[in-house]
Amino acid sequence: MPYLKPESLKDTFDVSFRVRDGGNPYEFGICASIRGQSMRVTGLSMGEMVTINREIARAIREAKHARSL
Repeated sequence: MPYLKPESLKDTFDVSFRVRDGGNPYEFGICASIRGQSMRVTGLSMGEMVTINREIARAIREAKHARSL
């Protein structure tokens, strides 16, 4: 059964942002509750969000490649 479906009330995932004055102009946060486990990370920079996104994409590519072998 897939998780994180839009109609799911139990499993949730949210990415938020705040625009700030001075210093780092953006602050991002990730909050997820999946399969009864919760995770909350705040204070991420745009660069950190790009890195997380890149690593998720890399893992997906590698999994697809491994599956095709």
